[in-house]
Amino acid sequence: MHPANRIAVAVGLEDTSATLDELHRLDGSIGLAEVRLDLMKEFDLDRLIAESPCPLIVTCRPLREGGSFAGAETERLEILGRASALDCAFVDIEWDAISEFRNKGSSTRIIISRHFHESMPADLKVRYSTMRSQADAVKLVGYAHQIADTIAMVELITKADSPVIAIAMGPSGLMTRLIAPCFDACLLTYAAGRTGTGTAPGQITVSEMINRFGVDRVNADTRINIHLYTNPAQEAAVIAGCRGNGSQLHVPVLVNAAQIDPVSKALSRLNSRISVSLYCPA
Repeated sequence: MHPANRIAVAVGLEDTSATLDELHRLDGSIGLAEVRLDLMKEFDLDRLIAESPCPLIVTCRPLREGGSFAGAETERLEILGRASALDCAFVDIEWDAISEFRNKGSSTRIIISRHFHESMPADLKVRYSTMRSQADAVKLVGYAHQIADTIAMVELITKADSPVIAIAMGPSGLMTRLIAPCFDACLLTYAAGRTGTGTAPGQITVSEMINRFGVDRVNADTRINIHLYTNPAQEAAVIAGCRGNGSQLHVPVLVNAAQIDPVSKALSRLNSRISVSLYCPA
């Protein structure tokens, strides 16, 4: 079952003590936490898993998928296998390593992930369909250079019928991070613990997720209001009007003027709970 709060803080701090301090600081504000072992100088898995106040997703991302682990693949898989043996909530395994990972006798669930750091793949639905039988949840991440690049990811979020993490990185991808928990298939959405500590481009803080947008309170009945604006100077005003309360989610989206019509039509037809409007200052 999903936690009621599907915000997962992504943590890549230097050691075990700093990580646990951060998780305890955020206790009560998050549903899960992703611990990026590849970003840590040292870690004690036994202590991390035993003392964490929330369920953990243990990740050790290799260089080939945009992470920092540069050691042998056998060593990396042994680390993740140890996390599984300690019964952490989830282990994140890359798509090209899933066949080598063994998870026998553990309650740990497996996330199979693939990352595209330069662009948004054109065949997201095909990749999702291929990967879903290989693990408990599918994670697909691409990079959005403009808002039009996020449409396919939003469609995956709205149409998926098994646990999924679907994220567009970069500033244009904020919409995917906010909308996802409004749909039952969403396993989680990621946020940074503090400003400047994000582990991927486009992450906003847990505080912003909760206090600005009310993402911790959204559910399958939440109405999604997307507010398009064309002038970056309008950003502060648009965001100021985007406070959510759980029943309503307000999402600011910067869009090129030429894309207003196609983006509006594409988003509106994805789900009946999504409405799109153009921000017009008084």
